[in-house]
Amino acid sequence: MKPSRRPSSSAMTKPSSRYHRYPDADYAVPTPDHFLPLLYILGTAKGELPYTFNNVRNLGSMALTGYAFGL
Repeated sequence: MKPSRRPSSSAMTKPSSRYHRYPDADYAVPTPDHFLPLLYILGTAKGELPYTFNNVRNLGSMALTGYAFGL
């Protein structure tokens, strides 16, 4: 599989740690444990593009997509 596309520079400069200020944030991220692990991963990735695996949606919305760095 191909690496994921790199986000636009404007998307990368948005304050991800302030996600709760965005409209519908409570719906998208019901509790912080759904989102905070992403911040750890973004910090350790050091700009590297991830390898995407298991990119499948079940029932139209359930996704268990995985991302690997350093491969």
